[in-house]
Amino acid sequence: MTIYKIYIVVVLCILLLSCKSKHDYRFLENAGISSQDWKSDTFGCLSYRHEKAKIVLGLKQHLLKLNKAEVISFFGKPDFEKHLNGEKEILSYINEPNLYCQGKVLKEYVNQLETTSINFIFDKKGNLTNIVMPVP
Repeated sequence: MTIYKIYIVVVLCILLLSCKSKHDYRFLENAGISSQDWKSDTFGCLSYRHEKAKIVLGLKQHLLKLNKAEVISFFGKPDFEKHLNGEKEILSYINEPNLYCQGKVLKEYVNQLETTSINFIFDKKGNLTNIVMPVP
């Protein structure tokens, strides 16, 4: 009887751990956001991000449940990262075609790129606290 109880406990532990392994991104996919297409649109050169940015902003309340690792898992490596005094971190995804897409990278142009991005803002614990898209 003891071996049977141990077996049941082990099986329950395995089931509990396997359920927590991946975040459910269906709400993004159901809204027409493709993780692969977003990741492929580096620096917004393919215009996919531009087409989907307003949808992402519209899903803000659902997205605020995610942490940094989950955002990166779905949206991929950001085009820019900023750390603000150890209190906040911003991941920026450029969402419009720009001079970078034409192979022209100017130091002073990088600041302009940030105005055409969707920015995911995290607290120091890595929790998503806001999503903004600056108006140029």
